[in-house]
Amino acid sequence: MIGVVIAAHDKVAEALLAAAASVLGAIDHVQAITIDPRDDAAMIQEKFKAKVEAASRDGGVLILTDMFGGTPSNIGLTLHDGQNIELLTGVNLPMVIKAAQIAKNEITLDKAAQAVKTVGLNAITIASEMLAIPARKAK
Repeated sequence: MIGVVIAAHDKVAEALLAAAASVLGAIDHVQAITIDPRDDAAMIQEKFKAKVEAASRDGGVLILTDMFGGTPSNIGLTLHDGQNIELLTGVNLPMVIKAAQIAKNEITLDKAAQAVKTVGLNAITIASEMLAIPARKAK
C-alpha cells in the first residue's frame, strides 16, 4: 500500500480531494496540503513533513503537485528520494481518483506513479480532436 499527498496553491488540493471523495466516497488515506501565500518556506516544509508522515505506508508516498517549479513541487522535491517518496506534477482530478484507487492495492511506488501519470495525460483532450471536427481556420 502506498500513501498519497496532494499539494497545491491556495485550496486546490483540498478541492481536488473533496471532488475525488464525491466520486469514490470517503478517502481517508489521501492527505491534502494547502499552500498559503502567507506561509514561509519553513512552515510549508513542516506541513509537508507532517502530511507525508501521516500518509506514509510501507509502499512509500506519492506526492501530487499542481505545477512543476511552483512552491508545492519545489518543497516536495526536497523530500523526494526516488525510492520511498515520488513526486508527480500537473495534478488533475483523474490523477487524484486513480491514485486514491490504486493506493490501497499491492503496487510498487514506481508503477503507481506511472499509472497515475498515464491517467493524467490521457485525461487531457481537445474536443475537436476527440469529435473529429476540423479546426476553424483563422481569417
